[in-house]
Amino acid sequence: MVTIFAALCLIYRHFFWNQDIRKYARVYEQCRNVIAKNDKIVYLGESSNNTYSKYDYDKRSISDMIADYYPSIPVGSIRHDAYQAEMYYALLKSLPYNNDIETVIVTVNLRSFGINWIESDLNNSLEQTRLFLNHRPPLFNRFLMAFKGYNIQTKQEQTTIKEAKKADNESWVQTIKNEGVKDSNGQKDSKKTKLAVHYIEKQSLPIDTLTNPRIKDFDKIVTLAKKRGWNLIFNIVAENVDEIAFAGERLTNIVDSNCRLLIDRYGKNDVQVVNNLCEVKSDCFFDYWATEHYCEEGRKTIAKNVAEALRNIYSGAYVEPHYDYAQDSIYFNDCERETFWRPLETLTDERGHLSRQSCKVGIEDPYGITLELFRPQLPDSINKVDVSMYVYQKNLKHSAVLTMELHGEEFSALNMSIQKLTKVTKEWTRIDYTFDVSTLWATTESIKVYVWNFSPAHYIFIDDIKIAFIR
Repeated sequence: MVTIFAALCLIYRHFFWNQDIRKYARVYEQCRNVIAKNDKIVYLGESSNNTYSKYDYDKRSISDMIADYYPSIPVGSIRHDAYQAEMYYALLKSLPYNNDIETVIVTVNLRSFGINWIESDLNNSLEQTRLFLNHRPPLFNRFLMAFKGYNIQTKQEQTTIKEAKKADNESWVQTIKNEGVKDSNGQKDSKKTKLAVHYIEKQSLPIDTLTNPRIKDFDKIVTLAKKRGWNLIFNIVAENVDEIAFAGERLTNIVDSNCRLLIDRYGKNDVQVVNNLCEVKSDCFFDYWATEHYCEEGRKTIAKNVAEALRNIYSGAYVEPHYDYAQDSIYFNDCERETFWRPLETLTDERGHLSRQSCKVGIEDPYGITLELFRPQLPDSINKVDVSMYVYQKNLKHSAVLTMELHGEEFSALNMSIQKLTKVTKEWTRIDYTFDVSTLWATTESIKVYVWNFSPAHYIFIDDIKIAFIR
């Protein structure tokens, strides 16, 4: 039986495991990347790390901006929208013992301690991901997945818990709704009133260190870091404190108290805690509701504060970056690191041109890694856009197309079939194509350049993509 199980494990690992990882735990590929790239500093974050405003010139993530201060030290990141400390712990625990990691920076989002995040609708999906991150034979994890061998919450269970907590604040919310938040003329401001109610629902839970599951998760991260010999930094990301104040002093005090509690608790445990709670200006938040999504200036502020904390560990490696805001005319992506190109989920280590990774484009991910630029980032007076990349195609049965979208007064989509550019199969080959945009550029407000492929069974791989804007 042992021999049969071992054989089944080998078959599953070779033929099916990567497919399941891409379906249930794609973030694991980022874990493999930080190991493969010998990163010494690893940043773990949710959407606050990489979400940007379309008006930003620099669309890079907070972790990329931290790396600007330490050019001699490899800095990597593991990020996924809506992740919290429970997932960060699972990700860190999944990393092999043999690695080059010296310092771990963990995002601390105060909203993640609230009931809406604790009882998130995503919990069952996160449990599936954690299942695949466990250090067990992959086939055993797949059996547990098939037979629902993980913690599953019903929608009704989550709703009951959230409604009970919501009831605790019912009188508070009703008072805010009745009295309203006043504008400068003393009149009820409906927008501010709605925001005040929203923030009460998201931020009004005082952290109980005995019962809040996030506390247990962060405690486990501290223990794991000590066991692995990692330096540990907790990065409390910024909240829109001006809007939180719409709900009054009571909510402001709860948020401040929660922040101080975390600083006091973990600052005594050999953890550097970077307090960015009030560091980002209100106009740097660009979503209507409560999120930790910042424009370029906000991300740079957080990155600088974290970089300052890192000086306590890498004082000799610190370099003050100089940001040159001259418009770029050439963009390059080697598919090896996190950039503002999206979607990053298409990156794979199945094969690469000159390095480990490339972008895999097919029916599961029909749109490849995409360069998207808006008017503030677009060079002026462009006549042509030159695109070059390396392509690997197993056969010519796919339907991949190189596309450039131009959005403005009118929408235009320029297309070229990949197969018209190369017939070479089963090896990497370079393709080049020029888009003529001379008659369209003056009214263009944004552009996208990407490869798409809706072929049901035939993938292509692209790598080392270069896009040049020619006057």
